[in-house]
Amino acid sequence: SMERREGDAYRFNEPLLENLLESVEFRDATVVVALLFLSPGRHAGDGGDIAEICREARTRHPRLRVITTRLVGEHDGIVDILATRFRQVVDHGRVLLTLLPSAAD
Repeated sequence: SMERREGDAYRFNEPLLENLLESVEFRDATVVVALLFLSPGRHAGDGGDIAEICREARTRHPRLRVITTRLVGEHDGIVDILATRFRQVVDHGRVLLTLLPSAAD
């Protein structure tokens, strides 16, 4: 992930990309970063956080190779996929994920 709030309740955001690329296991590896964003912005795209974090990591670790995917929003079938999911909810009155109450609730 790209960012994390303080506290144990936000551990689900680990590992942060910047920490992962600094780990010994990844310094001499090929890493694929899947850009699960609909459009470019603060994190994804030219000049985004992801590009900057990867560039800095490659500077510190020249044997690190980072491959980034296209944005999910650039996938040829994304509009059809989203339209299908929307139609499923409208037709059946259900969503694909049911959130359970957390232990903190």
